[in-house]
This record gives sequence, C-alpha cells and structure tokens, in this order.
Amino acid sequence: MRLDSETDMELSTYVVSFTDEDKQYKRSDTDKVKSATAEVLFQANQGIDFQPELVHHQHHNP
Repeated sequence: MRLDSETDMELSTYVVSFTDEDKQYKRSDTDKVKSATAEVLFQANQGIDFQPELVHHQHHNP
C-alpha cells in the first residue's frame, strides 16, 4: 500500500472513468437520484439568494 506524502491518504490506481450513469451510479431500477453534475447543481441553485459580501474569494498567485 502506498500513501500520499502530503495527505497521508492511501493511493489507489485508476480503475475506470464514470461514463455510464445508469450502471455506475444507480443502486436499483427505481433510483431517481441524478448525479451532481455542474449543470444539475447550477439549476438546483438558481433560486438561492446570497449576499455577495458573505462570499469569500481566494486569490491564487501562481
């Protein structure tokens, strides 16, 4: 077992990409949960009102 030197978490090899939502995410035929893609999250958050002064922006300098 290999560990990441920075996080000390176990490193695992790449297995397979998530390409088949029905096969890889659904637990049963009646499962109606959508995966949280950027589009799904954007639509879900359209009605949320927020105060811009409460949103913290981090600036990263390369």
